[in-house]
Amino acid sequence: MAGTAARRVLAGAVALLVVLAAAAAAALLFLPRIVETAALWGLDAAGLDGALAVEAVDSTTLVLRDVRIGGDEPLRARRVTVAYSLAGLARKRIDTVDVEGGSVTASLGPDGLHVPALDPVLGGGGDGGPGWQVRQVNLDGAGLTLRTPWGGLSSQVDGGVALPAPQVFEGVFTFTGRADGMGRGAFPLAGRLAFRIAGSEVEQLDADIDAQAPPLPGVHARAARLRAAIEGGRLDSALEVQAEEGEARARFEAPMPLGLTPATIRGHGRLAGTWHRSLGEGVPTPLSLDLPFYAEDGSLFAQGHLDHGQGRVGLWTEARVPPGLTLAEATWILFAEGDAVPGLVPGLADPARVTLNARLEGPHMTVDGRAGGAFGDLRLSALVPVAEMLAGRPWRVAADLAADLRPSATLPLPGPVAMRGGGALTAERAALGADLTTPWFTARVDAETPIMAEPRVAATFQGRTRKGLLAALPQAVAFAGKASHGAGKVALDATATLPDGHGNLTARVQADLTGGSTLGAVKASGDVAADVKGLPVAALDGPVTLAGRFKAGLAGGVLRLDLDGPLDLAGPDLKARATDGQVPAVEADLTAKAPAARIALDEVAGKVKDLPLVARGLDLRLTADDAQWDGVTLSHGAKPALFAPLRLAGKVGWKGGPLTFAAKASAHTGRAVVEASGRHDPATGAGAAQVVLHPMTFLPGLLQPRDLSPQYGRLLDKVTGGLAAKGPVRWSGGALSSDLDVSAEDLSFTAEGTRVDGLSGRVRVTRPWPLATAPDQTLTARLIDAGLPLADARLVIGVSDQGHVRVAEVSAGFAGGRLHADGLDLDPASGRQDLKLNLSALNVTNLLEVAKLDDASGSGVLEGEVPVTLENGELTIAGGVLATRAPGVIRYAPAVPPPALQGGGQGVSLMLSALKNFHYDAMRLTLDGNLSKDLTAVLHIEGRNPEFMDGYPFEFNLNVSGALGQLLRQGLATYHLPENIGRSIQGGGKP
Repeated sequence: MAGTAARRVLAGAVALLVVLAAAAAAALLFLPRIVETAALWGLDAAGLDGALAVEAVDSTTLVLRDVRIGGDEPLRARRVTVAYSLAGLARKRIDTVDVEGGSVTASLGPDGLHVPALDPVLGGGGDGGPGWQVRQVNLDGAGLTLRTPWGGLSSQVDGGVALPAPQVFEGVFTFTGRADGMGRGAFPLAGRLAFRIAGSEVEQLDADIDAQAPPLPGVHARAARLRAAIEGGRLDSALEVQAEEGEARARFEAPMPLGLTPATIRGHGRLAGTWHRSLGEGVPTPLSLDLPFYAEDGSLFAQGHLDHGQGRVGLWTEARVPPGLTLAEATWILFAEGDAVPGLVPGLADPARVTLNARLEGPHMTVDGRAGGAFGDLRLSALVPVAEMLAGRPWRVAADLAADLRPSATLPLPGPVAMRGGGALTAERAALGADLTTPWFTARVDAETPIMAEPRVAATFQGRTRKGLLAALPQAVAFAGKASHGAGKVALDATATLPDGHGNLTARVQADLTGGSTLGAVKASGDVAADVKGLPVAALDGPVTLAGRFKAGLAGGVLRLDLDGPLDLAGPDLKARATDGQVPAVEADLTAKAPAARIALDEVAGKVKDLPLVARGLDLRLTADDAQWDGVTLSHGAKPALFAPLRLAGKVGWKGGPLTFAAKASAHTGRAVVEASGRHDPATGAGAAQVVLHPMTFLPGLLQPRDLSPQYGRLLDKVTGGLAAKGPVRWSGGALSSDLDVSAEDLSFTAEGTRVDGLSGRVRVTRPWPLATAPDQTLTARLIDAGLPLADARLVIGVSDQGHVRVAEVSAGFAGGRLHADGLDLDPASGRQDLKLNLSALNVTNLLEVAKLDDASGSGVLEGEVPVTLENGELTIAGGVLATRAPGVIRYAPAVPPPALQGGGQGVSLMLSALKNFHYDAMRLTLDGNLSKDLTAVLHIEGRNPEFMDGYPFEFNLNVSGALGQLLRQGLATYHLPENIGRSIQGGGKP
């Protein structure tokens, strides 16, 4: 029995061991799941959302993966390894935490560093007991997002922090990332940080941080480096900034611990910097600052200077806060005096002496500043209730300001400008009121804006222009309006009332600044209108209206006003329109040294002394010194046009005295170009210009006068040769004068049936309009053929100031002889002009050739005088006689008689037989009648043919009638003889 019982006990023990072994194996198998569940329960008990997976666990190590702890800003990690001891876990102590990958968000504020995902765990247990303690944390490629009052930081962090003893922290971190400088843009940041902190004291620190292009206010920084070290109880820190404008350096040394109140801080340092690039137009370089300072026992003292190449500003400041007192009870003094930096204030680049006194004592600070120089005087004084501000009580800063400006070399005012006013600043609002007195107007401006609420500026203004500001408006013009700015929106509503009921001008503008805080974000639109009636201006002698809408934007310092529909200007003899095309209606460059603007109009139409003109594509660029235009097409607004469309470009300058200008006009794709440059004094109305008409070459198919003047150029055809002009043109009191040298070179053309070849010469024009020339100007031509072929023509002519054309001499070769006249005075006001043409040595053979009488020849010469009368545009000859002085011969033996002589009977046969070898004793040609209508020419010949009828004497009288040009072009032989041949041809005696 005993053996059996023993065996049963042994078997039971074995079975129990097997069960225990199985239970242990099951526990080990399910331990990760149990730990995971327990961890999630623990996170939930701490008030956190969480997710994790246990990869491995034993009595000393826990490995977690895919960890997420926290709600809105969770802590994430790819893998977390936790090392511990069982005894440490019981006391909420962990030896090390190694974090691989992942990310965490933290914030740094006045109450310390917080990790939102872990604050409930690290700050205390879920049961209200103490929080967990971690002796060492190691980070491997962790992403850190840090928020601070000065901006944000996103970086990759490697390193760790350890707690070798209670209240002792040691750590080393390296990081690379990007920081956000208070919303002004992100920039790269990298560095290394090593530290040891015992209690509240920093025993050791070694920091070296580099930033690339940090957004520092006022400069374009390229890089910045901060180095700080704490060793042996002293702080040594240095900051270096490299910028496009220059560099700056700051250094501060102090014993540790560093005092945290004004009365306990100690140390000394130096602030220095050099600007190599100008801070503004006209600001000299280099500009350097040197300001040593020290602080001890509640006192801060600094004394240095600012050098700007053309002078120095001395700086001195002292502040003292006695122990136990606050800043509200401090005494602080700042004094600056010296030569102002030229160009630092736009428009005030003249040398100036500046002083600034500021004193804080007790509850108030007084500020007085002044700047004086050639530009005038600026003054400011204010009383600042510092104690009330610091105590949070209602406060009010009162200030007075004044300015007296006068014209100077760099401030081009037309006269003195004065401003007197004052302002008040409270915690709720700021207000300013000022009276302006200028040479152009006087006005009162009042403005205010809330401080703590959403900023909104509301301003009203009213004033009057100076009397006589415009010659057309000797009376004052009243104006008034209001402006407001708030919620990124700007509104302006202004009206100007013209005197004596002449009308008014209105403008309304709405601007949107919500795209950013700078002026570059301006987006504006509005409308402008004008209703002007009966202004005493010659060019606007009647009602004038202007209406249109526009939209505006400011980008990169360039203001653009684009039309939001057409802009129309209408008035007597004037019409202009601009539409929303590709070119802006107005474009102004606010970044230029002087204001610059661009104005574009599609079309401007008007009259100048009853001459209708149309300008298209006007693109005008304006600055404070000049105006320029290009691409303008000027046309005559009638058909046929007086001149062809002209392409205009030019510039007018008004800086420093009379107007200066340069202009260029080209026509027919640049084949005709005129340039002019000169000066004009608006005060006297006098000026002068140098004018050049570049040489023009006329060729059929290339350039003809009708290409330059459709109205008058069509009178000339088949033009070749060159034309040029140059010389000064002057004006004074509305009168013109000139000394233009106009030259013609080998000009040939046809005009109303007259052919001119080889016209050359120079004419001195003494007045361009109405035209006047110097007397006795000479022109020559190889040939002038108006039916009468005139060779080697010479014309000596002049146009008087009264418009009389004085022909001193006219001469030309004709029919082997010479045609000559002189002393002709053509008065446009006179209805009748008389001229005597003297003809000498006209060769009979040449005359027969001119008459185109074939198979005719002869000998001898004709001479005489032909009186010519010009009346009402008609040329008339009365009693013109040409005769021979010696006998000669005429031979006419046509193989076939001309049609006019065929069938003429016996009388014609006798005449033709006699003319075969007719020896004349006398020949005379008489001319009478109108040259273009009914000119009558009678040719009388006396003589004989020794080979016909035994030399019987004959007298021939040949009467012909008709237009002289047609008569000479077709030849005498083409005219019919009179019907009664017996009366027209007489021979031997009278039949």
